[in-house]
Amino acid sequence: MKDALICLAAGKVQKIIIEKAVNLGIVVIAVDKNKHAPGFAYSTEAIYVSTYESTEIIKALELFAEKYNFIGVINRSSGIPVITSSTISEYFNIPGLPVTSAQTIVYKDKLREFCCKHQIPTPSFFIPKKQIPEDFKKIAFPVVVKPALSLHGKSGISIANSKKELESSIEYAMSNSMTGNTIIEEYLSGADLTLIGVVNNGEYCPICLLEEINSLKKNVVSAVGYKTHHVDNHNWMSQAVKISRKVVSILEISRSFFMSCFRSDENNKLRLIEIHLDLGGDLLIEKLLKNALHLEFVEFIIEFLFYGKRCPKSIKINPTLIIYRKGAGDLFDRGCDVYSAKSNNELNKLTEKKRL
Repeated sequence: MKDALICLAAGKVQKIIIEKAVNLGIVVIAVDKNKHAPGFAYSTEAIYVSTYESTEIIKALELFAEKYNFIGVINRSSGIPVITSSTISEYFNIPGLPVTSAQTIVYKDKLREFCCKHQIPTPSFFIPKKQIPEDFKKIAFPVVVKPALSLHGKSGISIANSKKELESSIEYAMSNSMTGNTIIEEYLSGADLTLIGVVNNGEYCPICLLEEINSLKKNVVSAVGYKTHHVDNHNWMSQAVKISRKVVSILEISRSFFMSCFRSDENNKLRLIEIHLDLGGDLLIEKLLKNALHLEFVEFIIEFLFYGKRCPKSIKINPTLIIYRKGAGDLFDRGCDVYSAKSNNELNKLTEKKRL
């Protein structure tokens, strides 16, 4: 039987994954409720079901089970599709991670409770529905307020500097929360960092560390772009790898893309903010990693996850910056501008200039 990769969603952001896998000789079974999704033009098979409906997807996949050898599930969507991916993998005995582990990571409130239980550094936090307002006194303003599960991207995140602002921040977070739950956490003044990695056979492979560039307007946090991180004066890379490997081990993650996000405190110690098990959006694959890494990223991910390719000991990284264009619509439609630099100092100067 031919190897088949199950791709959750077949939209424009999934096209690059589907096309690359097919070019590598892999059958792609794409799943999307939109029959006109552009990725279907490249996929081998099509299932017209929502990526939120794991039971219906499994029923449809059973029709292909005797025809193909399912080697894995690949997903570029955050939130519920991550749990769908885990459910499918568990049902067909495909290496992945337990559904309970996927749920712990997807719901930020559960992830924070997990971190506290296992002594993983994370910001001090409160979950309003579970704790009384008097507990807020333990965290001094300003505080960060965010949805436990965002509708998309960084939606619903704001900073409150007073009790009055806290009320509107909670309301804003709830309006952008898929569960209605919110998180209130201490504000950390340091950098936002993202470590991109992958896991296979329980082995965590770090690829590159990025610094996230955000803006704060009228107390609302929004994404501006990313840049590669080079000079590690604070041992951020080793801190991020250590924390990521601990999470992978405790949650028994056998195989997955793994993007861990941190914020540093005033002592340059990293605190875990969130984890993404999806292959990631934000034009990271299409633009930043394409220009920054000396490897074909999508091909490497497929071969590492599904064919046991070994993790490289080191990956050369070009100093690279992406800045998202302003305007309406999602990031994929708006696009971004990509800049390369000859050195990290030049990149830092370029970042400060472009972020304005």
